[in-house]
Amino acid sequence: NMQKTITTRDNQGYQTGNQYFIWENGDWTLQFGDRILTNYDGSGRLISAESQGWDSAEQTWLTYSGTTAIYNGDLLEQLNFQEASADGTLEDILYATFGYQNGSTEADTATIFMSMGGEFLPVSRLLVSRWANFGDLVNLEPVSFTEQEYLDGNFVDVFRQVRSDLDNGGYQDLGEDFDGDDWTLSYQFNLLIDDKGNIIEEKSEYYSDGELFIEYANLFTYTYDPNDNILERVQQFYDINTNEYQFNNRSVFGVYLDVTGIESASNESLALYPNPTDAFLNLPSTTRIEEVRIFDAQGRIVKQEVSNTNQINVSDLEAGLYILQANMNNRLVSTRFIKQ
Repeated sequence: NMQKTITTRDNQGYQTGNQYFIWENGDWTLQFGDRILTNYDGSGRLISAESQGWDSAEQTWLTYSGTTAIYNGDLLEQLNFQEASADGTLEDILYATFGYQNGSTEADTATIFMSMGGEFLPVSRLLVSRWANFGDLVNLEPVSFTEQEYLDGNFVDVFRQVRSDLDNGGYQDLGEDFDGDDWTLSYQFNLLIDDKGNIIEEKSEYYSDGELFIEYANLFTYTYDPNDNILERVQQFYDINTNEYQFNNRSVFGVYLDVTGIESASNESLALYPNPTDAFLNLPSTTRIEEVRIFDAQGRIVKQEVSNTNQINVSDLEAGLYILQANMNNRLVSTRFIKQ
């Protein structure tokens, strides 16, 4: 049950995909994934990007969209967006024209056109005052903008988002809907970052008629080890009864742990020894341990086996910090250990 993930980047350093493999029949087999084929001009500017997904049934990469850019000096004149038709070829269904100068902080425009009845007609546009990741057209993102819809021959305001930088290097996004008379708060998102650049808190809140929309209010907090590997992510949901965020669940090294199961097994001892170890781990327990899984610092499964004894051999693991997860009567108990 070994598995691995490969993240790819192009020669300009931009992330271009993730592929997920499992080990079977003595080799790594690609299960699913995506990739972007990028092409740059002689000045290092992206001029095309083709997005593909892995079809495991056909064992081939299928193209589902493409992007091309046209430059006039430093001015990006146009991006063409395409989607795959039923026969697998690309056809233009919509495109966008962008008018912004390299490094400009002035309000710019991005107009979206869609193919209707054999001709391209405007459907919406963005008045952009701030972009993120300028120069990386794969991840080009407007972060402060006003969205307008094309109605009865005119563009009218419908929504706006404003991003504000926070002192710690994070940011806050505020979204507002326009009803024709006033702007009303629709959501806010806060991202807090520590002095090493690690995300330590994400807070998302959505509003309806100015009131907090409970179902979509949540808070994530993160903790890291001294090497900046993520140890834990805790999710909290907003509780309408207490008007506070309450603990909901947590992920440890990327592994989802059911809170109820952990609490009900909290009386079970799983004090591994020796810890640290260079060979064997002993798992003293009065409850039968049905399965053991071990995860590395990136949340990848590095060992998994049915446990018929209360001892597991970890001599084949590299030195480092790991988390051991034991299934005990359909309850998950987890603890950390160090392999020397």
